[in-house]
Amino acid sequence: MFYLPLMWLLPKIAGVSGVFWANAAIDIALFVLVIPLVGREFRRLDGRGAEAGAPLREATAG
Repeated sequence: MFYLPLMWLLPKIAGVSGVFWANAAIDIALFVLVIPLVGREFRRLDGRGAEAGAPLREATAG
């Protein structure tokens, strides 16, 4: 999603150092994208445990 456009664009703008900047920009963009998604999933899972009225059980080994 971010990798190809940034790896194509930034080296054209900043030269060889654009490759290094593109890697940093991709990491930051993915971090900004993933944090809200993970937070939403944690809230969803927390709500599901509260509605059931029982804590989640750990899986036992076979």
